[in-house]
Amino acid sequence: MNRPTLLFQLNVEPIAGSSAAEEASGGIANVWVRAEQEAEGFKVAQEELNAAGWRVLGHEEPFRTVTQDDFAPGSLGRERFDQTQEDEVVIQLHTWRAEH
Repeated sequence: MNRPTLLFQLNVEPIAGSSAAEEASGGIANVWVRAEQEAEGFKVAQEELNAAGWRVLGHEEPFRTVTQDDFAPGSLGRERFDQTQEDEVVIQLHTWRAEH
């Protein structure tokens, strides 16, 4: 399957009081969303990140529309893309530790 998929790379910070705040002070989220419009995809990405304890600060990179052909077979990108076709949303977080 190769449905419209948007890839967002977002700057995030943990929401105070969340379990994410105990482990990290910030990060970058790569979010794959099965959606056709940027506004719709971004809304879904924000809602999913908020539910996981993360607040979106802004875009690290402009969003882009991706297809299966954008990723080499067996690559992590292809794996995430294929997973998005089934699950509708996939989030990959790269975080840095909170200073204590």
